[in-house]
Amino acid sequence: MATHLLVTTNGRDEFLSRTLRRNLKLLHDLDGLRVMVDDTGTPEHGEQMIREYADLDFSVLQPDIHNRRGQPAVIEQGWRYLLHHADPHDYVFHLEDDFLLRQDIEIADLLKVLEADVFRAQVVLMRQPWFQNEKDCGGVIPAREAQGARFFQREGCVTHTDHWSFNPCVYPLDLIADYAYGQHDWAEASYGRMLSDDGYHFAYYGTPSEWPMVEHIGAYRVEGGWY
Repeated sequence: MATHLLVTTNGRDEFLSRTLRRNLKLLHDLDGLRVMVDDTGTPEHGEQMIREYADLDFSVLQPDIHNRRGQPAVIEQGWRYLLHHADPHDYVFHLEDDFLLRQDIEIADLLKVLEADVFRAQVVLMRQPWFQNEKDCGGVIPAREAQGARFFQREGCVTHTDHWSFNPCVYPLDLIADYAYGQHDWAEASYGRMLSDDGYHFAYYGTPSEWPMVEHIGAYRVEGGWY
């Protein structure tokens, strides 16, 4: 079984140039396809990505060559490509263009935590507090707990049923074969609810003393749901 890399970007080259090569040096046991989905809506930018990262062997996809389509279309195209080209028992490591890994990450260790429970839908690397409520509460989890969510320390991770996340994470390909991503606003939130309603839960890798493991360096942007 292989683990494939899915990178999503929408033209924020100032972030991608800082994150991609560094992250690849810190990700270990990443042995599958490398797929980049570019949501700039311009074929010239897609060609630029092919040239700039030619040595990294990415397949560069674009949902539309005339317009930005937003996160749901990006996810749909990346998943469709992997479902067509990869073994259904493989895994996906998901990486947005504005996240920096803060340490070496062993994919095998993430998969061990993921595979510990057949209803564990994903294992996420914890980022720093980003939104104001997270800063006010002292972290992602305290902010969610303040809104009623519950979290549980398990071996190698903290589990919950509160939300699905596209922060750097790993998830099984057969999950996305069974559960398609919605093509509407707030698709990420509704995707998590759909999975939790069917008995799945989610996990943050490691323990609070080890966090954050990734740094979000992005900027707020409203179009297409990116931030």
